[in-house]
This record gives sequence, C-alpha cells and structure tokens, in this order.
Amino acid sequence: MSSTVSYWILSSARKTIATLEGRQRLYSRYASNRIKSKWRLFPQGPATLKDNAAACGSIALRKAYRHTSTEEEDFHLQLSPEQVNEVLRAGESAHKILDLVSRAPDSVLRFESNQLAANSPVEDRGGIAACLQTNGLLFGIFDGHGGHACAQAVSERLFYYMAVSLMSQQTLEQMEEAMESMKPLLPILQWLKHPGDSIYKDVTSVHLDHLRVYWQELLNLHMEMGLNTEEALMYSFQRLDSDISLEIQAPLEDEMTRNLSLQVAFSGATACLAHVDGVHLHVANAGDCRAILGVQEDNGMPEVTYHRLRPQDKFLVLASDGLWDMLGNEDVVRLVVEHLAEEGQHKPDLAQRPTNLGLMQSLLQQRKAQGLHAADQNVATRLIRYAIGNNEYGEMEPERLSAMLTLPEDLARMYRDDITVTVVYFNSESIGASSKRS
Repeated sequence: MSSTVSYWILSSARKTIATLEGRQRLYSRYASNRIKSKWRLFPQGPATLKDNAAACGSIALRKAYRHTSTEEEDFHLQLSPEQVNEVLRAGESAHKILDLVSRAPDSVLRFESNQLAANSPVEDRGGIAACLQTNGLLFGIFDGHGGHACAQAVSERLFYYMAVSLMSQQTLEQMEEAMESMKPLLPILQWLKHPGDSIYKDVTSVHLDHLRVYWQELLNLHMEMGLNTEEALMYSFQRLDSDISLEIQAPLEDEMTRNLSLQVAFSGATACLAHVDGVHLHVANAGDCRAILGVQEDNGMPEVTYHRLRPQDKFLVLASDGLWDMLGNEDVVRLVVEHLAEEGQHKPDLAQRPTNLGLMQSLLQQRKAQGLHAADQNVATRLIRYAIGNNEYGEMEPERLSAMLTLPEDLARMYRDDITVTVVYFNSESIGASSKRS
C-alpha cells in the first residue's frame, strides 16, 4: 500500500508562547493553551485585516474597505506571462546547506525561500542562520503589525538571543571575558539568509549591551550545559520582548535611537522560529505565522513543539499569514509534494547518457522551448503563485494571477498580504543513519 504525505501542525500540547495586545503593541506571555480543536494554528492567531481575502476566487477582486486611489481604471492593464514570472521570482533564494556551513546538521539538505510584497515597504521578514558556538540551524518568519519596524528588529535580534541561550557556561564565560578585556567576541551566528538591510546599525551598541546583560544573567544560573532547547526558545522570546519594552523607558540622549525604539515598541510583530539540531526539531510561535511538517506516512495530526526527525519527515514549511490566508495546510503540502515529484521527473539522467556538447545543446533547446510554461524551480515561488492565483475550486487562473500582481501599491494590501515562505528539505538518509546509531 503506497503511503501519502500528511502534515503536522507544530504546536505545544500544553502551553504556548501567546500574544497579548495592549496599547498598540504585542507583549509576549506564557499562557495555558485551552484550544481543543483538532486543527488549529500554533497558537491560535489573532484575526487579520483581510479575513475575507481567501474567499476571493473570481477575477473581479472585491475591496475590503473604501479607498481613494485614482488608478482603478488601470485594472485592465494586466501583466504579460513573462512579467508575471519576473515578479514572482524576483525574491527567490535557494541553497544547499552543506555548501554553506560545514558545521551545519546534516539532517537538513537544502532550503528554498521567496517573498512577495503587498505593503510598501514590505512588513514581513525572514532569516536563516547557523549557530556557530553550538550545533543547529535557525529558520525564522516574522510578520510586522502596524509597520515593519518591530519585525525588522525582532528578526535581527531574536536569533542572537536564541544562540546565546544555548551556549554552555564555559562559552558564556569566554564571551564575558572578551567584553571585559575589549577583545573581539566569539562569532555567534553565520547568516545564510539575512532578514534584510538593517536600519539599526547606529544603535547596535545598545542592543549588544542588553544581550550582554542577558548572558550575564545566564551565567548566574551556573548551568554547565546551558538551557535545553525548549527553555532557550521560551526565554529568548520573553527576554527580547522585555528588552524592547525597557528600551523605550531608558533615558536616551540620541534622538534617532529613541525614535527607532519607539517605532519598534509601538508597532508589533508575530514570529515563528524553528531550530534544527541533528534529528531534533523545535518550533516556537507567537502570533499567526505557522509551521507545518510534511510527513510521508499513513498515520498523522499530533500537535507538538518538539519532534524527533525520522526518515519519513520530508520537509518543513514556515510562512507568514499571507500564505495561510490563501491556502490550507493540505493545499500547501500537496503543492510541495507535486513539486518534488515533478523535480524528479524533469532531471536529465546524465549518468545513463553520454555528456557532450550535443546533449547539452539539446537540453538547452528543450528548456527554451518550454519557455514560460516551465515549472517553477523554487517551491516557495510555486506556493506564492498558487496562493494569489487560485480560484474557489483550487484551480490556477492566469488572469487572476496577473490581475493580483498588477494592483498598484495603494490597492494591493486590500486584496492580499505580504507573503514570506521558507521550505526546508530534510536529508532522509542521514536521519535514518542517525536513528540507527542511536
């Protein structure tokens, strides 16, 4: 009997890091989870500004509220297929992990990402980094509320808080000794995909001071091996949230620093952060971003915050709510599985055929002949394409896709949100070998 690929929503069975909205910003808190529905977000996210967008299946795009744009008459000026592909693929990135980080866990084979903006400037952020003083990779998706400032700050800083939280007592002591003697710090992270151009370059000294206070407090715990991963995730979320709150209360002489701190604190952000270390996968979430795990087996649907990777765990999808508003969990898994199947079918079997200039020219001509009908090479692009181009029957409509991408900046946010997607592929052979050793 052939197995199918199901999905697990990565969540906590007992407690979650939740969000409490007050005075125009989001405060994280540790709360009991009382939601008992079979399928739900991790945790149940707040309503978005475009709850009705997923129901928009026809090309006649419905407006969510009144606007004053003078460009409605340009709706009929749709993009050509070439322009559609150019827009959709502009933000692509794809990397094989072992090509980038020699110390990265071999359970991760590669990742593919993409982002499509609706807001101007885009309010989503995404980042991927390797922890250099400990093992593990960090994958994060962040969605700004009320602007991009908080998402930018959290996407840059949360990775460092998490990496420090995982350090041993000895490593933290080395970090503190370096600061006291004014020597270079040990490298903490290697960015594989940076969240974006920082607007906080001139205030990083303040951020480093607060990070230092945090690791000093960790040193006072006298834990030789440091925090475990679940504790590190919880402490990182809570401590960064606390530091952001303190930064607007501290007397700052520099006006730019004060203004940036206010922008961060009085906007807000949701965050989904995954940590992969060998066969160990942990996910923490605050808000309405989401992570789902694609599992190739007959039995599925526990809700977990920790999962030990197995050979049947094929991929992990992290995305902002802009994707989940448009596509269900089953649709996302189906599209990734279809992408993998097509990827296998279209790979030329060069091992069985002589590699020569004639063959390479023939392959290039075939690819050119396919033209615009060639499948997306990046699975994140495929997900975004279907998210904004599918109708109520789940079918792709090129006209709808073109219309959605043709919307001017002041109208686009009324019909869709920023979409940021990262898909992590796992190395089944390596995971299987690790499981046998253990």
